[in-house]
Amino acid sequence: MPTNQLAPPDMPWLTAPVGRPNILGPPLLNYAAPPAPDAPGAAVAQTYQDVSDYISRQRAESVRQGLLDPDTGLPTQKGLVDAARATAEGVMMGTTAPGSVKLSMDAASRLARARQQGFDVGTTWYHGTGGEHPELDLAQAGRISSGDAPGLWFTGDIGYANEYAQNAGHIMMGEPRIIQTHIRADNPLTVNFPDAPHDPTIDGKPVVNGKVMDFENNSDIVAYAKRNGHDVVFMPDGNFSEATAAAAVLKHGRVRSTDAAFDPDKADSNNLAH
Repeated sequence: MPTNQLAPPDMPWLTAPVGRPNILGPPLLNYAAPPAPDAPGAAVAQTYQDVSDYISRQRAESVRQGLLDPDTGLPTQKGLVDAARATAEGVMMGTTAPGSVKLSMDAASRLARARQQGFDVGTTWYHGTGGEHPELDLAQAGRISSGDAPGLWFTGDIGYANEYAQNAGHIMMGEPRIIQTHIRADNPLTVNFPDAPHDPTIDGKPVVNGKVMDFENNSDIVAYAKRNGHDVVFMPDGNFSEATAAAAVLKHGRVRSTDAAFDPDKADSNNLAH
């Protein structure tokens, strides 16, 4: 593999492969074993101390550039974006083969990427449907239930999602299926329906930021959200048609399967697996 010679002159074996993205700061280290020194003991210790110091300097530089979070040790959003950009540039320049940079797919790595992209990995939302759907398309929203306003609807109750899946499977002539997802919201709207029998002015009524709204149905909620540029509506107390927590997604790229790769190169994709 071709390398760029950015290592210190006294450590030429510490090099970076050309075209690979670097989320830890320049250069991305290729951890080849150093050559065995002629003299044992102190020379070996000095060599490894030099390597350790060099890596520490690179990490410090990455933190300075905003590429690495010093508290978590994980790449920042900027670091992930820069890494993706470097990969794309390498592919275009012919120095990086497409697909040569593989994402770690263990749960910790996937969830770290999800958090970096703004997904709430602490909350699972369920979507009942019929058949296999690699994407949830807003253009198809509202085909199954006339009670739902336009949007992609999710529930926090897997039992309710199962009822919806059975209905969707019957209508769509497909296998009932429940999709478990995480949602990210850039500009969310939260609508509460407080259980406040002591205060009839707000009891069971739609409330936004402490103000009772004149919504009469779910369509009114969605229309208000769209007019005000919201991408997701969260209804933790339920809404006009259900008593469990619900969410309505109004823009593409806000939903991923809980098993998704959370690929930073495809952050705005509508594919559930990305």
